[in-house]
Amino acid sequence: MSIDKNSAAVDNDFINKVAQIRTGTMSPEDMLREIFSALQIHGIMHPLVYEKELLKEAPGIKAIFDKNVVEYVSFDDIFQGDEGKRAYYMFLVPELYNALMGKKFPEDKDVFTFWIRQNSLGEIHSVSMCLVSECAVFISDDGDSKALKNIVNQRAMGAIEVFNRNEIVEKYQASGVNGLKRTDRKAFTHKG
Repeated sequence: MSIDKNSAAVDNDFINKVAQIRTGTMSPEDMLREIFSALQIHGIMHPLVYEKELLKEAPGIKAIFDKNVVEYVSFDDIFQGDEGKRAYYMFLVPELYNALMGKKFPEDKDVFTFWIRQNSLGEIHSVSMCLVSECAVFISDDGDSKALKNIVNQRAMGAIEVFNRNEIVEKYQASGVNGLKRTDRKAFTHKG
């Protein structure tokens, strides 16, 4: 699979919240497909987020992936055989971890396998993936994602846009497409 400027990295928390939608006139995966189609983006998920965080067998999440609304990518997809991209990624993950968490990335740990829950590693890896590929959008409901965007901008590491569910629906509405009814938009952004 190729990652390009129309790719949007999607985080676990976002997928979980979308998959839990129980109201509206459309299924959660169809709502998400409608939004992505209108914005001309396709959703991708980082391999470690898919393997370590995602509840893959939950019916709503399974439907999102079975219907290819979001696809998981491999490290081969991310690097495309480019050792420069791989090296930059190996720099970015510890650098972003240090900046966000306020502590050093463990030197004895492998960037490609190290995982601790509740340490924003999903967001860090997803943003790093975007920065080494052409993906310029990260969709996440986690507050650390906006903090990472600010770190990236302040340190001139590249450019990335971060959107939560409310913001992605606002962008959808601004696109002029009106396939989602008001009840669907409300269900998509509901916090309960």
